[in-house]
Amino acid sequence: MTLQSFLRRLYVFSFLKWFAPIWAVEKLFMQQQGLSLQDVSHVLTLWMIGMLICEVPTGIIADRYPRKWVLFVATLLSIAHFFLSSRSNTTLGFALSWLLYAPSLSLVSGTLESYLHDVLSGFGEEQHFARYWGRASSLTTLGSGIAIGLGGIIAQYSYQWAYAASIAAMIGAILAVLSLPNTPAYQHEGERPSILGHVGQGLRVLMSSRTLREAALFGAFLVAASTTYDEYQEFYLQFVHIPLAWIGIFAAVMGGIVALANTATQRVMQKVSLPMLALGATVAALGMAVFHNVLGALLSIPFFVCVTIGETIADSSVQHHATAAQRATIASLVNASKQSSIILVLIFAQLSERFSLAGALYLIAGCGLVFLLISGVDILRFGRQPIRSS
Repeated sequence: MTLQSFLRRLYVFSFLKWFAPIWAVEKLFMQQQGLSLQDVSHVLTLWMIGMLICEVPTGIIADRYPRKWVLFVATLLSIAHFFLSSRSNTTLGFALSWLLYAPSLSLVSGTLESYLHDVLSGFGEEQHFARYWGRASSLTTLGSGIAIGLGGIIAQYSYQWAYAASIAAMIGAILAVLSLPNTPAYQHEGERPSILGHVGQGLRVLMSSRTLREAALFGAFLVAASTTYDEYQEFYLQFVHIPLAWIGIFAAVMGGIVALANTATQRVMQKVSLPMLALGATVAALGMAVFHNVLGALLSIPFFVCVTIGETIADSSVQHHATAAQRATIASLVNASKQSSIILVLIFAQLSERFSLAGALYLIAGCGLVFLLISGVDILRFGRQPIRSS
């Protein structure tokens, strides 16, 4: 298989795996089924705890077994999640469904980018990883954006149709991943350290590099804050009086803009730093909290642009600093830092109940300020280590 043929198939998988129209209104569907905002928050918290528990073990699995089949299993679990959610009408039913979704996302997290880097290394093209990963990430954002745009429209007729469209997309993703080439397991039976030893090696690599520490901190504060807002975005858009059909359209337009911006990551990664992007995201989040109208909603676009580009730069730094045998594990350790959103979701729900959704957005801005403070101290102590593009 040629590199271009591989990339086309990987891009199709990246697009379809996150093409889920139900995402636009899934929390609203949960409310329609009788769950309160607090119930929704509890379900999301259980899901994020599941993500945290699964993150590192699934990274080890992706280092020990062929990554193509790890992606295959992940997609099957997504289908199970959508099917069970569509049939649920209790908090317990939704909780079980979202607990299935946790390993589905964790199995992809760290695995997909490691799989791409493996194949690029086989073609001697690993120096262009940021370019190709930026395109794959952009297609992921574009796919979810288009799906969300359709989701609001479809849901006006039936939430079940939105679930059916999401399941159909996952079936397409399975066909795409089956067409991808196999790569070897990078740790064979005789070479495998214990699980704790494997994690310990990954942690030592992570903590020895200031660049990787910064990537983990960016995940713990900025990406986690972005995830938290994303989980409540449809409620915020309703709060600023955007109609249901327009919620999906707005999300689709925003996804398109973020996707286009992310394609430029390799060109800008030598000119911007993670603290610079964090500052832009923090200013935008403050604007979202202050302006309780369409302007506040529009400011979510630069917020997501800054965080998404920063996340792609952080992912690139991880891939360039890890060996093939530990690549998915270290990526999973960095991604595990993003699960601080478990705490943020709980706090966000409490603040929104006591004040308002807009008022709770000060929490998102505060995360950016904390990252800037910690990162600034780290730079003063150890100096700036540029993130390589090759």
